Amino acid sequence: MEQRIAIYLRLSLEDVDLRTHRSKDESNSVGNQRLLIKNYIEKHGDLLTLPIVEFCDDGYTGTNFERPQFQAMLDLAKAGKISCVIVKDLSRFGRSYLEVGDYLEHIFPFLGVRFIAVNDSFDSNDYIGVTSGIDIAFRNLIHQKYSEDLSLKVKSAMHMKMAKGKYVNHPPFGYVKSPADKHRIMPDPETAPIVRKIFDAVLAGHSTTEVAVMLNEQQIPTPMAYKQWKERRELAGRLPIWNHRTILRIITDLKYTGTMVNNKCVSRYIRDKTQRRTPPSEWIVTEGMHEGIVTKEEFQKAGEQIRNVQKSERKTSDTSDHVFYCGHCGRKLRKGCNGSDYYVCDTSRYQPNVKCGGYRWDKADLETVLLEAYKRQVSLLETRVKEVQSHNNKKASKDFISRLGFIEKTLEILTAEKLQRYEEYRSEQISKEAFLDLKTTMSEKITQMKAEKADIEQQLLINQQTTDQAENMVAALASVASVVSVSDDELRAQMYADIDRVLIFSDADIEIRWKFADVFQSSPENLSEQDLVCAL
Repeated sequence: MEQRIAIYLRLSLEDVDLRTHRSKDESNSVGNQRLLIKNYIEKHGDLLTLPIVEFCDDGYTGTNFERPQFQAMLDLAKAGKISCVIVKDLSRFGRSYLEVGDYLEHIFPFLGVRFIAVNDSFDSNDYIGVTSGIDIAFRNLIHQKYSEDLSLKVKSAMHMKMAKGKYVNHPPFGYVKSPADKHRIMPDPETAPIVRKIFDAVLAGHSTTEVAVMLNEQQIPTPMAYKQWKERRELAGRLPIWNHRTILRIITDLKYTGTMVNNKCVSRYIRDKTQRRTPPSEWIVTEGMHEGIVTKEEFQKAGEQIRNVQKSERKTSDTSDHVFYCGHCGRKLRKGCNGSDYYVCDTSRYQPNVKCGGYRWDKADLETVLLEAYKRQVSLLETRVKEVQSHNNKKASKDFISRLGFIEKTLEILTAEKLQRYEEYRSEQISKEAFLDLKTTMSEKITQMKAEKADIEQQLLINQQTTDQAENMVAALASVASVVSVSDDELRAQMYADIDRVLIFSDADIEIRWKFADVFQSSPENLSEQDLVCAL
Protein backbone atom coordinates (compact mmCIF):
# COMPACT_ATOMS: atom_id res chain seq x y z
CA MET A 1 0.00 0.00 0.00
CA GLU A 2 1.25 3.46 -0.89
CA GLN A 3 1.67 5.77 2.11
CA ARG A 4 -0.44 8.76 1.05
CA ILE A 5 -2.91 10.98 2.87
CA ALA A 6 -6.30 11.75 1.32
CA ILE A 7 -7.80 15.04 2.48
CA TYR A 8 -11.57 14.96 1.92
CA LEU A 9 -13.53 18.22 1.82
CA ARG A 10 -17.27 18.65 1.29
CA LEU A 11 -19.45 21.71 0.91
CA SER A 12 -23.15 20.86 1.13
CA LEU A 13 -25.96 22.40 -0.89
CA GLU A 14 -27.06 24.40 2.15
CA ASP A 15 -23.52 25.67 2.79
CA VAL A 16 -23.34 27.11 -0.74
CA ASP A 17 -25.41 30.07 0.46
CA LEU A 18 -22.53 31.37 2.58
CA ARG A 19 -20.92 32.69 -0.60
CA THR A 20 -23.60 35.36 -0.75
CA HIS A 21 -24.87 35.41 2.85
CA ARG A 22 -21.99 36.16 5.19
CA SER A 23 -24.14 35.48 8.24
CA LYS A 24 -23.99 31.75 7.47
CA ASP A 25 -21.51 29.65 9.46
CA GLU A 26 -18.26 29.80 7.50
CA SER A 27 -16.48 27.06 9.46
CA ASN A 28 -17.56 24.50 6.88
CA SER A 29 -16.16 26.40 3.90
CA VAL A 30 -13.67 24.51 1.77
CA GLY A 31 -10.85 26.90 2.67
CA ASN A 32 -11.39 26.53 6.41
CA GLN A 33 -11.70 22.75 6.18
CA ARG A 34 -8.40 22.58 4.26
CA LEU A 35 -6.62 24.91 6.72
CA LEU A 36 -7.84 22.97 9.77
CA ILE A 37 -6.71 19.62 8.35
CA LYS A 38 -3.28 20.89 7.27
CA ASN A 39 -2.70 22.42 10.71
CA TYR A 40 -3.51 19.02 12.20
CA ILE A 41 -1.03 17.28 9.88
CA GLU A 42 1.74 19.75 10.76
CA LYS A 43 1.36 18.88 14.44
CA HIS A 44 1.68 15.12 13.89
CA GLY A 45 5.12 13.93 12.80
CA ASP A 46 3.89 10.54 11.56
CA LEU A 47 1.75 12.35 8.97
CA LEU A 48 3.97 15.31 8.13
CA THR A 49 6.27 13.50 5.69
CA LEU A 50 3.52 11.74 3.71
CA PRO A 51 2.37 13.09 0.32
CA ILE A 52 -1.14 14.57 0.23
CA VAL A 53 -3.91 14.19 -2.37
CA GLU A 54 -7.06 16.29 -2.04
CA PHE A 55 -10.67 15.41 -2.90
CA CYS A 56 -13.44 18.01 -2.77
CA ASP A 57 -17.18 17.61 -3.43
CA ASP A 58 -18.60 21.11 -3.80
CA GLY A 59 -22.38 21.36 -3.38
CA TYR A 60 -23.14 17.71 -2.49
CA THR A 61 -25.28 16.58 0.42
CA GLY A 62 -23.85 14.27 3.06
CA THR A 63 -26.77 11.82 2.79
CA ASN A 64 -25.67 10.88 -0.72
CA PHE A 65 -22.52 8.73 -0.92
CA GLU A 66 -22.48 8.71 -4.75
CA ARG A 67 -20.44 11.92 -4.76
CA PRO A 68 -17.90 11.93 -7.62
CA GLN A 69 -14.82 12.91 -5.61
CA PHE A 70 -15.79 10.64 -2.72
CA GLN A 71 -16.05 7.70 -5.14
CA ALA A 72 -12.70 8.64 -6.73
CA MET A 73 -11.09 8.63 -3.29
CA LEU A 74 -12.68 5.27 -2.50
CA ASP A 75 -11.39 3.78 -5.76
CA LEU A 76 -7.82 4.80 -4.87
CA ALA A 77 -8.23 3.34 -1.38
CA LYS A 78 -9.41 0.04 -2.86
CA ALA A 79 -6.38 0.08 -5.18
CA GLY A 80 -4.06 0.43 -2.17
CA LYS A 81 -2.94 3.95 -3.12
CA ILE A 82 -4.22 5.69 0.03
CA SER A 83 -3.23 4.83 3.58
CA CYS A 84 -5.05 7.57 5.51
CA VAL A 85 -8.23 9.66 5.08
CA ILE A 86 -8.62 12.91 7.03
CA VAL A 87 -11.80 15.03 7.30
CA LYS A 88 -12.75 18.07 9.35
CA ASP A 89 -15.46 16.13 11.18
CA LEU A 90 -17.73 13.14 10.64
CA SER A 91 -20.54 15.29 9.20
CA ARG A 92 -18.25 16.32 6.30
CA PHE A 93 -17.67 12.63 5.54
CA GLY A 94 -21.38 11.77 5.56
CA ARG A 95 -24.69 12.16 7.37
CA SER A 96 -26.03 8.62 7.16
CA TYR A 97 -25.71 6.81 10.50
CA LEU A 98 -25.56 3.33 9.00
CA GLU A 99 -23.28 4.07 6.05
CA VAL A 100 -20.75 6.13 8.02
CA GLY A 101 -20.63 3.38 10.63
CA ASP A 102 -20.08 0.78 7.91
CA TYR A 103 -17.06 2.69 6.61
CA LEU A 104 -15.58 3.15 10.09
CA GLU A 105 -16.20 -0.39 11.34
CA HIS A 106 -15.78 -2.51 8.20
CA ILE A 107 -14.68 -0.95 4.90
CA PHE A 108 -11.70 1.16 5.97
CA PRO A 109 -10.34 -1.46 8.43
CA PHE A 110 -10.60 -4.10 5.70
CA LEU A 111 -8.71 -1.84 3.26
CA GLY A 112 -6.12 -0.99 5.90
CA VAL A 113 -6.96 2.72 5.69
CA ARG A 114 -6.55 4.94 8.73
CA PHE A 115 -9.44 7.42 9.25
CA ILE A 116 -9.18 10.70 11.16
CA ALA A 117 -11.96 13.20 11.96
CA VAL A 118 -10.16 16.22 13.45
CA ASN A 119 -12.93 18.08 15.32
CA ASP A 120 -14.42 14.83 16.63
CA SER A 121 -11.00 13.74 17.99
CA PHE A 122 -11.43 10.43 16.22
CA ASP A 123 -8.44 8.43 14.97
CA SER A 124 -9.08 4.83 13.91
CA ASN A 125 -5.57 3.91 15.11
CA ASP A 126 -6.91 4.38 18.65
CA TYR A 127 -9.53 1.68 18.09
CA ILE A 128 -7.55 -1.12 16.43
CA GLY A 129 -9.21 -4.40 17.37
CA VAL A 130 -12.17 -2.71 19.13
CA THR A 131 -15.25 -0.74 18.11
CA SER A 132 -15.15 3.03 17.84
CA GLY A 133 -17.31 3.63 20.91
CA ILE A 134 -20.86 4.74 21.62
CA ASP A 135 -19.96 8.46 21.45
CA ILE A 136 -19.01 8.17 17.77
CA ALA A 137 -22.19 6.19 17.06
CA PHE A 138 -24.29 8.91 18.70
CA ARG A 139 -22.53 11.63 16.70
CA ASN A 140 -23.30 9.80 13.45
CA LEU A 141 -26.93 9.45 14.50
CA ILE A 142 -27.15 13.15 15.38
CA HIS A 143 -25.72 14.13 11.97
CA GLN A 144 -28.34 11.97 10.24
CA LYS A 145 -31.20 13.39 12.33
CA TYR A 146 -29.96 16.89 11.56
CA SER A 147 -30.16 16.14 7.84
CA GLU A 148 -33.68 14.66 8.19
CA ASP A 149 -34.86 17.69 10.19
CA LEU A 150 -33.34 20.04 7.63
CA SER A 151 -35.14 18.15 4.84
CA LEU A 152 -38.50 18.63 6.60
CA LYS A 153 -37.84 22.34 7.02
CA VAL A 154 -36.88 22.75 3.36
CA LYS A 155 -39.99 20.83 2.27
CA SER A 156 -42.17 23.02 4.50
CA ALA A 157 -40.65 26.19 3.04
CA MET A 158 -41.18 24.87 -0.49
CA HIS A 159 -44.88 24.20 0.21
CA MET A 160 -45.28 27.74 1.55
CA LYS A 161 -43.87 29.09 -1.72
CA MET A 162 -46.13 26.76 -3.72
CA ALA A 163 -49.19 28.00 -1.80
CA LYS A 164 -48.29 31.55 -2.86
CA GLY A 165 -48.11 30.47 -6.51
CA LYS A 166 -44.33 30.73 -6.76
CA TYR A 167 -42.45 28.49 -9.14
CA VAL A 168 -39.97 26.17 -7.43
CA ASN A 169 -38.84 23.84 -10.23
CA HIS A 170 -37.45 24.20 -13.75
CA PRO A 171 -39.49 26.34 -16.15
CA PRO A 172 -41.50 24.37 -18.71
CA PHE A 173 -40.59 24.52 -22.39
CA GLY A 174 -41.62 27.97 -23.63
CA TYR A 175 -40.77 29.80 -20.40
CA VAL A 176 -37.69 31.15 -18.61
CA LYS A 177 -37.15 32.41 -15.07
CA SER A 178 -37.87 36.08 -14.55
CA PRO A 179 -34.64 38.06 -13.97
CA ALA A 180 -36.46 40.07 -11.31
CA ASP A 181 -37.76 37.06 -9.31
CA LYS A 182 -36.39 33.53 -9.63
CA HIS A 183 -39.74 32.15 -8.42
CA ARG A 184 -41.61 33.73 -11.34
CA ILE A 185 -41.55 32.63 -14.97
CA MET A 186 -42.05 34.57 -18.18
CA PRO A 187 -42.43 33.56 -21.87
CA ASP A 188 -39.14 32.66 -23.56
CA PRO A 189 -38.76 34.73 -26.78
CA GLU A 190 -37.05 31.75 -28.45
CA THR A 191 -39.38 28.87 -27.53
CA ALA A 192 -42.74 30.48 -26.68
CA PRO A 193 -43.54 30.89 -30.44
CA ILE A 194 -42.98 27.12 -30.86
CA VAL A 195 -45.56 26.38 -28.16
CA ARG A 196 -47.91 28.84 -29.78
CA LYS A 197 -47.41 27.13 -33.16
CA ILE A 198 -48.25 23.74 -31.61
CA PHE A 199 -51.53 25.00 -30.15
CA ASP A 200 -52.46 26.75 -33.41
CA ALA A 201 -51.85 23.56 -35.40
CA VAL A 202 -53.98 21.46 -33.04
CA LEU A 203 -56.77 24.09 -33.06
CA ALA A 204 -56.63 23.98 -36.87
CA GLY A 205 -57.53 20.29 -36.73
CA HIS A 206 -54.14 18.59 -37.04
CA SER A 207 -53.44 15.47 -34.99
CA THR A 208 -50.54 15.32 -32.55
CA THR A 209 -48.66 13.02 -34.95
CA GLU A 210 -49.13 15.46 -37.83
CA VAL A 211 -47.87 18.33 -35.67
CA ALA A 212 -44.80 16.27 -34.69
CA VAL A 213 -44.03 15.53 -38.36
CA MET A 214 -44.35 19.23 -39.23
CA LEU A 215 -41.90 20.27 -36.47
CA ASN A 216 -39.41 17.56 -37.49
CA GLU A 217 -39.56 18.68 -41.12
CA GLN A 218 -38.84 22.27 -40.04
CA GLN A 219 -35.93 20.96 -37.91
CA ILE A 220 -37.22 22.66 -34.78
CA PRO A 221 -35.38 21.31 -31.70
CA THR A 222 -37.38 19.34 -29.15
CA PRO A 223 -37.54 20.49 -25.50
CA MET A 224 -34.75 18.02 -24.64
CA ALA A 225 -32.54 19.13 -27.53
CA TYR A 226 -33.13 22.81 -26.68
CA LYS A 227 -32.20 22.18 -23.04
CA GLN A 228 -29.00 20.45 -24.16
CA TRP A 229 -28.14 23.38 -26.38
CA LYS A 230 -28.81 25.91 -23.58
CA GLU A 231 -26.52 24.02 -21.19
CA ARG A 232 -23.67 23.21 -23.59
CA ARG A 233 -24.22 25.62 -26.49
CA GLU A 234 -23.89 22.65 -28.81
CA LEU A 235 -25.98 19.76 -30.09
CA ALA A 236 -24.09 16.47 -29.91
CA GLY A 237 -25.01 12.91 -30.82
CA ARG A 238 -28.32 11.65 -32.15
CA LEU A 239 -30.94 14.33 -31.51
CA PRO A 240 -34.39 13.42 -30.15
CA ILE A 241 -37.33 13.92 -32.49
CA TRP A 242 -40.81 15.26 -31.89
CA ASN A 243 -43.51 12.62 -31.33
CA HIS A 244 -47.17 12.64 -30.41
CA ARG A 245 -46.43 12.16 -26.69
CA THR A 246 -44.28 15.31 -26.54
CA ILE A 247 -47.01 17.29 -28.28
CA LEU A 248 -49.63 15.85 -25.95
CA ARG A 249 -47.65 16.85 -22.84
CA ILE A 250 -47.56 20.46 -24.05
CA ILE A 251 -51.23 20.56 -25.05
CA THR A 252 -52.35 19.27 -21.63
CA ASP A 253 -50.09 21.47 -19.48
CA LEU A 254 -52.21 24.07 -17.68
CA LYS A 255 -49.17 26.32 -17.05
CA TYR A 256 -49.40 27.67 -20.61
CA THR A 257 -52.59 29.53 -19.62
CA GLY A 258 -50.80 31.54 -16.92
CA THR A 259 -51.92 29.19 -14.14
CA MET A 260 -49.25 27.88 -11.79
CA VAL A 261 -49.48 24.16 -10.96
CA ASN A 262 -47.19 22.77 -8.24
CA ASN A 263 -46.86 19.57 -6.21
CA LYS A 264 -47.49 17.27 -9.18
CA CYS A 265 -44.68 14.97 -7.98
CA VAL A 266 -43.28 14.33 -4.50
CA SER A 267 -40.26 12.54 -3.05
CA ARG A 268 -40.97 9.60 -0.77
CA TYR A 269 -37.79 9.97 1.27
CA ILE A 270 -34.58 12.03 1.49
CA ARG A 271 -32.67 12.12 -1.82
CA ASP A 272 -35.27 9.97 -3.56
CA LYS A 273 -34.03 9.40 -7.12
CA THR A 274 -37.53 8.86 -8.52
CA GLN A 275 -40.56 10.91 -7.50
CA ARG A 276 -44.15 9.73 -7.10
CA ARG A 277 -46.90 11.38 -9.13
CA THR A 278 -49.63 12.91 -7.00
CA PRO A 279 -53.34 12.80 -7.93
CA PRO A 280 -54.84 16.06 -9.31
CA SER A 281 -56.67 16.55 -6.02
CA GLU A 282 -53.31 17.18 -4.32
CA TRP A 283 -52.02 19.67 -6.90
CA ILE A 284 -51.51 23.25 -5.76
CA VAL A 285 -53.15 25.41 -8.45
CA THR A 286 -52.88 29.22 -8.46
CA GLU A 287 -54.50 31.32 -11.19
CA GLY A 288 -52.90 34.25 -13.00
CA MET A 289 -49.34 33.93 -11.74
CA HIS A 290 -47.55 34.61 -15.04
CA GLU A 291 -48.20 35.63 -18.63
CA GLY A 292 -49.97 32.89 -20.56
CA ILE A 293 -48.93 31.76 -24.03
CA VAL A 294 -52.52 30.69 -24.83
CA THR A 295 -55.89 31.68 -23.39
CA LYS A 296 -57.95 29.32 -21.27
CA GLU A 297 -60.50 29.04 -24.08
CA GLU A 298 -57.79 27.98 -26.54
CA PHE A 299 -56.41 25.51 -24.01
CA GLN A 300 -59.85 23.93 -23.50
CA LYS A 301 -60.56 23.73 -27.25
CA ALA A 302 -57.17 22.13 -27.92
CA GLY A 303 -57.86 19.59 -25.17
CA GLU A 304 -61.29 18.82 -26.61
CA GLN A 305 -59.73 18.38 -30.05
CA ILE A 306 -57.33 15.80 -28.64
CA ARG A 307 -59.95 14.05 -26.54
CA ASN A 308 -62.08 13.46 -29.64
CA VAL A 309 -59.64 10.68 -30.52
CA GLN A 310 -61.00 7.43 -29.16
CA LYS A 311 -58.69 6.03 -26.55
CA SER A 312 -58.04 2.31 -26.52
CA GLU A 313 -58.16 0.43 -23.26
CA ARG A 314 -54.73 0.27 -21.68
CA LYS A 315 -53.43 -3.26 -21.31
CA THR A 316 -50.50 -4.42 -19.27
CA SER A 317 -47.81 -5.86 -21.54
CA ASP A 318 -45.15 -8.33 -20.48
CA THR A 319 -41.62 -7.10 -19.82
CA SER A 320 -40.33 -8.74 -23.00
CA ASP A 321 -41.80 -5.79 -24.94
CA HIS A 322 -39.23 -3.55 -23.31
CA VAL A 323 -35.99 -5.04 -24.66
CA PHE A 324 -36.39 -4.55 -28.41
CA TYR A 325 -34.84 -1.41 -29.93
CA CYS A 326 -34.27 -0.13 -33.45
CA GLY A 327 -30.62 -0.54 -34.43
CA HIS A 328 -30.75 2.56 -36.68
CA CYS A 329 -32.36 5.27 -34.54
CA GLY A 330 -32.21 3.68 -31.10
CA ARG A 331 -35.95 4.06 -30.47
CA LYS A 332 -37.71 1.38 -28.44
CA LEU A 333 -39.83 -0.75 -30.80
CA ARG A 334 -43.60 -0.67 -30.46
CA LYS A 335 -45.71 -3.79 -30.40
CA GLY A 336 -48.24 -4.12 -33.22
CA CYS A 337 -51.84 -2.95 -32.83
CA ASN A 338 -54.51 -5.16 -31.23
CA GLY A 339 -51.93 -7.31 -29.49
CA SER A 340 -50.25 -8.47 -32.70
CA ASP A 341 -46.99 -10.34 -32.14
CA TYR A 342 -44.74 -8.13 -34.22
CA TYR A 343 -42.67 -5.01 -33.59
CA VAL A 344 -42.31 -1.79 -35.56
CA CYS A 345 -40.27 1.41 -35.20
CA ASP A 346 -42.34 4.58 -34.85
CA THR A 347 -39.64 6.90 -36.20
CA SER A 348 -41.05 6.60 -39.72
CA ARG A 349 -44.32 8.14 -38.43
CA TYR A 350 -42.49 11.37 -37.59
CA GLN A 351 -39.60 11.45 -40.08
CA PRO A 352 -39.78 10.43 -43.76
CA ASN A 353 -37.14 8.39 -45.64
CA VAL A 354 -35.54 6.66 -42.64
CA LYS A 355 -33.84 3.25 -42.79
CA CYS A 356 -36.16 1.71 -40.24
CA GLY A 357 -39.38 2.71 -42.00
CA GLY A 358 -41.80 0.03 -43.26
CA TYR A 359 -40.20 -2.95 -41.48
CA ARG A 360 -41.91 -5.42 -39.18
CA TRP A 361 -40.19 -7.99 -37.01
CA ASP A 362 -42.11 -11.08 -35.91
CA LYS A 363 -41.80 -11.83 -32.18
CA ALA A 364 -41.75 -15.62 -32.68
CA ASP A 365 -38.84 -15.38 -35.12
CA LEU A 366 -36.93 -13.07 -32.79
CA GLU A 367 -37.47 -15.36 -29.79
CA THR A 368 -36.21 -18.37 -31.76
CA VAL A 369 -32.90 -16.62 -32.40
CA LEU A 370 -32.63 -15.21 -28.87
CA LEU A 371 -33.44 -18.52 -27.18
CA GLU A 372 -30.79 -20.37 -29.16
CA ALA A 373 -28.18 -17.74 -28.25
CA TYR A 374 -29.21 -17.89 -24.60
CA LYS A 375 -28.95 -21.69 -24.50
CA ARG A 376 -25.43 -21.48 -25.88
CA GLN A 377 -24.50 -18.92 -23.23
CA VAL A 378 -25.83 -21.09 -20.41
CA SER A 379 -24.26 -24.30 -21.77
CA LEU A 380 -20.83 -22.66 -21.85
CA LEU A 381 -21.19 -21.18 -18.38
CA GLU A 382 -20.19 -24.31 -16.48
CA THR A 383 -17.07 -24.73 -18.63
CA ARG A 384 -16.11 -21.11 -18.08
CA VAL A 385 -16.56 -21.33 -14.31
CA LYS A 386 -14.29 -24.40 -14.17
CA GLU A 387 -11.70 -22.44 -16.13
CA VAL A 388 -11.95 -19.66 -13.58
CA GLN A 389 -11.52 -22.17 -10.78
CA SER A 390 -8.47 -23.67 -12.47
CA HIS A 391 -7.02 -20.23 -13.14
CA ASN A 392 -7.47 -19.19 -9.52
CA ASN A 393 -5.95 -22.41 -8.16
CA LYS A 394 -2.70 -21.39 -9.83
CA LYS A 395 -2.70 -18.30 -7.66
CA ALA A 396 -2.22 -20.26 -4.43
CA SER A 397 -1.15 -18.02 -1.61
CA LYS A 398 1.30 -20.41 0.11
CA ASP A 399 4.36 -18.88 -1.56
CA PHE A 400 3.19 -15.39 -0.68
CA ILE A 401 2.67 -16.29 2.97
CA SER A 402 6.06 -18.00 3.15
CA ARG A 403 7.82 -15.01 1.64
CA LEU A 404 5.93 -12.64 3.93
CA GLY A 405 7.11 -14.57 6.99
CA PHE A 406 10.69 -14.41 5.76
CA ILE A 407 10.44 -10.63 5.22
CA GLU A 408 9.00 -10.00 8.69
CA LYS A 409 11.76 -12.08 10.28
CA THR A 410 14.41 -10.25 8.24
CA LEU A 411 13.00 -6.85 9.27
CA GLU A 412 13.25 -7.84 12.91
CA ILE A 413 16.89 -8.90 12.42
CA LEU A 414 17.79 -5.72 10.53
CA THR A 415 16.14 -3.50 13.14
CA ALA A 416 18.01 -5.27 15.95
CA GLU A 417 21.27 -5.12 14.01
CA LYS A 418 20.80 -1.42 13.35
CA LEU A 419 20.37 -0.80 17.08
CA GLN A 420 23.43 -2.95 17.86
CA ARG A 421 25.62 -0.98 15.42
CA TYR A 422 24.46 2.23 17.08
CA GLU A 423 25.47 0.91 20.48
CA GLU A 424 28.87 -0.12 19.04
CA TYR A 425 29.30 3.40 17.68
CA ARG A 426 28.39 4.98 21.03
CA SER A 427 30.87 2.70 22.81
CA GLU A 428 33.51 3.67 20.18
CA GLN A 429 33.90 0.11 18.94
CA ILE A 430 33.39 1.39 15.37
CA SER A 431 34.02 4.78 13.79
CA LYS A 432 31.33 7.31 12.90
CA GLU A 433 32.00 6.81 9.16
CA ALA A 434 31.67 3.02 9.47
CA PHE A 435 28.42 3.44 11.46
CA LEU A 436 26.92 5.82 8.87
CA ASP A 437 27.82 3.45 6.02
CA LEU A 438 26.28 0.48 7.85
CA LYS A 439 23.22 2.53 8.80
CA THR A 440 22.65 3.63 5.18
CA THR A 441 23.00 0.07 3.89
CA MET A 442 20.61 -1.36 6.47
CA SER A 443 18.09 1.49 5.98
CA GLU A 444 18.01 0.80 2.24
CA LYS A 445 17.42 -2.91 2.91
CA ILE A 446 14.63 -2.12 5.39
CA THR A 447 12.97 0.23 2.87
CA GLN A 448 13.15 -2.41 0.14
CA MET A 449 11.80 -5.09 2.45
CA LYS A 450 8.90 -2.90 3.58
CA ALA A 451 8.01 -2.10 -0.04
CA GLU A 452 8.07 -5.79 -0.94
CA LYS A 453 5.99 -6.59 2.15
CA ALA A 454 3.34 -4.01 1.16
CA ASP A 455 3.25 -5.44 -2.38
CA ILE A 456 2.85 -9.02 -1.11
CA GLU A 457 0.08 -7.99 1.30
CA GLN A 458 -1.75 -6.35 -1.62
CA GLN A 459 -1.28 -9.49 -3.73
CA LEU A 460 -2.60 -11.63 -0.89
CA LEU A 461 -5.69 -9.43 -0.60
CA ILE A 462 -6.37 -9.64 -4.34
CA ASN A 463 -5.71 -13.38 -4.33
CA GLN A 464 -8.12 -13.92 -1.45
CA GLN A 465 -10.85 -11.91 -3.17
CA THR A 466 -10.33 -13.90 -6.39
CA THR A 467 -10.41 -17.20 -4.49
CA ASP A 468 -13.61 -16.26 -2.67
CA GLN A 469 -15.12 -15.25 -6.00
CA ALA A 470 -14.24 -18.60 -7.58
CA GLU A 471 -15.66 -20.51 -4.60
CA ASN A 472 -18.96 -18.63 -4.91
CA MET A 473 -19.05 -19.43 -8.63
CA VAL A 474 -18.52 -23.15 -8.06
CA ALA A 475 -21.22 -23.16 -5.37
CA ALA A 476 -23.66 -21.80 -7.97
CA LEU A 477 -22.99 -24.55 -10.52
CA ALA A 478 -25.98 -26.55 -9.29
CA SER A 479 -28.22 -23.70 -10.41
CA VAL A 480 -26.72 -23.90 -13.90
CA ALA A 481 -27.86 -27.48 -14.28
CA SER A 482 -31.37 -26.60 -13.14
CA VAL A 483 -31.59 -23.79 -15.71
CA VAL A 484 -30.44 -26.04 -18.54
CA SER A 485 -33.00 -28.70 -17.67
CA VAL A 486 -36.10 -26.48 -17.60
CA SER A 487 -38.60 -26.18 -20.43
CA ASP A 488 -38.26 -23.66 -23.24
CA ASP A 489 -41.11 -21.57 -21.83
CA GLU A 490 -39.40 -21.27 -18.42
CA LEU A 491 -36.04 -20.63 -20.07
CA ARG A 492 -37.59 -17.94 -22.25
CA ALA A 493 -38.87 -16.06 -19.20
CA GLN A 494 -35.40 -16.23 -17.62
CA MET A 495 -33.83 -15.14 -20.90
CA TYR A 496 -35.76 -11.87 -20.97
CA ALA A 497 -34.67 -11.16 -17.39
CA ASP A 498 -31.03 -11.45 -18.49
CA ILE A 499 -31.28 -9.31 -21.65
CA ASP A 500 -30.48 -5.62 -21.40
CA ARG A 501 -31.62 -4.80 -24.93
CA VAL A 502 -31.81 -6.23 -28.44
CA LEU A 503 -30.87 -3.96 -31.36
CA ILE A 504 -32.60 -4.94 -34.62
CA PHE A 505 -31.50 -3.62 -38.03
CA SER A 506 -33.39 -3.48 -41.33
CA ASP A 507 -31.22 -6.23 -42.84
CA ALA A 508 -32.35 -8.58 -40.04
CA ASP A 509 -29.03 -8.32 -38.18
CA ILE A 510 -29.47 -8.58 -34.41
CA GLU A 511 -27.19 -7.34 -31.64
CA ILE A 512 -27.88 -8.80 -28.18
CA ARG A 513 -26.68 -6.94 -25.10
CA TRP A 514 -26.79 -9.12 -21.99
CA LYS A 515 -27.02 -7.85 -18.45
CA PHE A 516 -24.07 -10.12 -17.65
CA ALA A 517 -20.73 -10.35 -19.46
CA ASP A 518 -20.86 -12.30 -22.71
CA VAL A 519 -19.21 -15.65 -21.93
CA PHE A 520 -18.08 -15.93 -25.55
CA GLN A 521 -15.96 -12.82 -25.04
CA SER A 522 -14.97 -13.06 -21.34
CA SER A 523 -11.64 -14.56 -20.41
CA PRO A 524 -11.68 -16.69 -17.23
CA GLU A 525 -10.02 -14.05 -15.13
CA ASN A 526 -12.53 -11.40 -16.27
CA LEU A 527 -15.69 -13.40 -15.57
CA SER A 528 -16.95 -12.16 -12.21
CA GLU A 529 -19.22 -13.60 -9.60
CA GLN A 530 -21.81 -10.95 -10.49
CA ASP A 531 -21.75 -12.15 -14.10
CA LEU A 532 -22.53 -15.68 -12.97
CA VAL A 533 -25.29 -14.68 -10.60
CA CYS A 534 -26.93 -12.52 -13.30
CA ALA A 535 -26.70 -15.38 -15.78
CA LEU A 536 -28.47 -17.72 -13.42
